[in-house]
Amino acid sequence: MPSTKSVSIDIVVGPAHEGLRLDQFLYQRFPELLVSRAYAARTIRTSCLSDGQRRLKPATRLKAGMRIQGILHLDTPPQPDYAPQPGELPILYADSEIIVVNKPAGLVVHPGRAHWNNTLLNRLLYHFPDLQQMEDHRFGLVHRLDKDTSGVLVIARTRHAHVYLTRAFAQRHVQKTYHTIVWGVPPWKETEINAPIGRDPRNRLRFTTVAHGKPARTYCRLLYRQGNLSCLEVKPYTGRTHQIRVHLAALNLPILGDTLYGGWTKPIQEYCQKMQLSIPRMLLHASQLTIPHPATSTLQTFHAEFPEEFRQIWTHLAENASTRPKPE
Repeated sequence: MPSTKSVSIDIVVGPAHEGLRLDQFLYQRFPELLVSRAYAARTIRTSCLSDGQRRLKPATRLKAGMRIQGILHLDTPPQPDYAPQPGELPILYADSEIIVVNKPAGLVVHPGRAHWNNTLLNRLLYHFPDLQQMEDHRFGLVHRLDKDTSGVLVIARTRHAHVYLTRAFAQRHVQKTYHTIVWGVPPWKETEINAPIGRDPRNRLRFTTVAHGKPARTYCRLLYRQGNLSCLEVKPYTGRTHQIRVHLAALNLPILGDTLYGGWTKPIQEYCQKMQLSIPRMLLHASQLTIPHPATSTLQTFHAEFPEEFRQIWTHLAENASTRPKPE
């Protein structure tokens, strides 16, 4: 039987959360306790929460000023599983200090909330058993890509390499280049977005541009445009969570297929269907990464080819583009 713990809550709903379902609200409010929305709903059903007049259900819609009181009875959630597991792992480069892979889309980098195993790390531990000795250094992970983002990712293979690369990323001695397809047409050929990023107060899963957030800077260049779709080259100078997705959404240029930031609304789906474009996931790819090598400090650049589903859409738009970059 799973162990349980009880947490007392007493919350007054603010105007920003009016209309949310109770399970959605609590999942966003307590992400460290409620590991998924489904888990939040199950917890609410086995707990006793009320607004002072009635027992609340997972689907209860909240109103501003509503007071939620009661006890949450929490089953102890699963713990991350760091067991080696076989699976696809496209390796771009490997030596005694680093491993560079082309991460497939749809694969979470590290075990955690709602993804306890079958992650990129599990596959790394299967193909490179020596990474087990790096447990006290995050098994060599120095940066991450979102689940639906594909592309270049570097892993440290020694403690020295992990410290060295972690410092290089923190001091911005690395260069990252992404390619993406967005909904909308930018009024510029190139631009730099300089807008701080912080967590969205309405949705704990999202981030947004806020005055009090962490500094974030992104360079963007328009490569091709066809109709209402644009192909961009993007270079983030900082490494905030969801940075590219947030910055482009703030310009009303959401990444195609990005359900969290407005890139897969009904009008977008209808447009893509009319264009006979199948969009299997968020179209963001980490194409290139330049790092100083931990052993020599010399810069090395690694490239990841577009995955087939991304390449097909990109090529179609490029071949039929109404806007193209001028030859240099």
